[in-house]
Amino acid sequence: MLEKCPETKKLFNDDGGSIDRHTKYFVDLIQSAVENINDMETGLRPWLEMLGKGHAGFAIRTKHWDAFGEGLLTTISQWIGPGKLHRETIRSWTLLSSFIADQLGSASRGSPICSTPRIQLLTLVSDGPLTPT
Repeated sequence: MLEKCPETKKLFNDDGGSIDRHTKYFVDLIQSAVENINDMETGLRPWLEMLGKGHAGFAIRTKHWDAFGEGLLTTISQWIGPGKLHRETIRSWTLLSSFIADQLGSASRGSPICSTPRIQLLTLVSDGPLTPT
């Protein structure tokens, strides 16, 4: 995320441990997402809503949440590596990272969380290649 949108570094407290703490929270979030992948509406959405609302008082904008989702997808893509055999895995992570970023962003803006625009768009996309940008 910091690579995709370097200005996000200014959003963290400069106490020396804020980014490290957020890294741990991020890993916990991804673990929870994977554990609740079959029940994201009841197992994951409430937690994302709570986290998003907790970030409402900060200067976080949509582009920061987008960078968060893109950073996750880029990391997963690098870890998995290229190849046709990984197409469905990349597609799944694309949907999951979009869901997470959309939910956190909506909740932090105080918007009703009734849809996830990127997921709606991605479900309309044909089976063409999904590569992070």
